[in-house]
Order: sequence, then structure tokens, then C-alpha cells
Amino acid sequence: MPKRILIVDDNEDTRQLFAQALSGESYEVTLANDGDEALRKVGWTHPDLILLDLMMPGVDGLRVCRALKQNPAYRPIPILMISAKFADPASRQQAIEAGAEEILIKPIDPSNLLAKIKTHLNKTDPA
Repeated sequence: MPKRILIVDDNEDTRQLFAQALSGESYEVTLANDGDEALRKVGWTHPDLILLDLMMPGVDGLRVCRALKQNPAYRPIPILMISAKFADPASRQQAIEAGAEEILIKPIDPSNLLAKIKTHLNKTDPA
């Protein structure tokens, strides 16, 4: 069964770039363009990993991350938060406190992104 990845970003080009980076792998990819959509889709897609943008209109990435980590059903899902703002240490700290497993700074090389995804998915696979 393919691993499911939810990509959440308000920028269409970024969503497509990440989806394209994953296209050569056997992942089932779902896209969400904001935090509200992400919270809805988590319930029916049951992702194995979430790529989550920090800065989005409406419900931002921090609020999405906190909401998911407070729910026991979603807490185990690794969340990789991505933002250009993570060059600032305070922003990185906020994301870690919200429950993100990984902090990635945009722009991110697609091969590096793929390596990070594989690392976190391997951690969640039962041995």
C-alpha cells in the first residue's frame, strides 16, 4: 500500500513543485491550498506524513500543526513544516513547540525534501 502524503501550501507553484518531486516515488499525494482544507482532508485521506507551509491566509501552519498534535488520532503523523521564515530562530522555535517533527527552510532542494520524507516515513514503519 503506498504511503499517503498531504501537501499543504497556499502557493500553487509550490504545491506542484512538491508533488512533482514525489511523482517518481510510489506515494499517494493529496493537495490542500490552506489550513482549513488541510484539516478537512486529514480526516478522510489519513496521511502518513504532512508537508505543511507556515504562512497561509486564514488558519496558518502553526494552528494546523497544534490542532493535529492535540488530537490523539492524528498526533503520530509526522509534520514537516516548510517556510522561508524559518531562517528566523524564533519562528523555528514556534514550529517545534507546535509539534512539528522537522523544520525546512524554503527554497528546498527537491532531492533533500525527498530524503527528509523518506527518513520520517521509515521512522513510522513498524519494525
